[in-house]
Amino acid sequence: ESIISEVVVSHVYDEPLYKSSPISAQLSSYLLLSALAHTCPLTSKALSAILKAVTSCASRVSTKQVVRTLASICASQETGIISPLSKTVVRAVMKLP
Repeated sequence: ESIISEVVVSHVYDEPLYKSSPISAQLSSYLLLSALAHTCPLTSKALSAILKAVTSCASRVSTKQVVRTLASICASQETGIISPLSKTVVRAVMKLP
C-alpha cells in the first residue's frame, strides 16, 4: 500500500507538497481520489463521477497532472468498468493543451 501511495504522489505532484495554495488543494484532491481508486474497486457510476470531477477542474492544474491522475485512477480498475469513458471526460481531455 505504501508503494502505491509513493507512486501516486510522485506522478501527480510536480512541486513539493509543503506549498500551500489553491493548486495544492486541487492536487491533494486528485491524490485522494487516486488513492481511493487504488484501495477499492469502484462502480462504473462512481468511476464516471470521479473522472468527471477531475476533468472539470483541469484548467487549474497542468495537463500533465490531469493525465497522470486520470491514468492513475483508471489503472487500478477493471477494464470493463473503465470502457467506454463518458463523452464528457473524452471531450475534456481532448480540449487539454
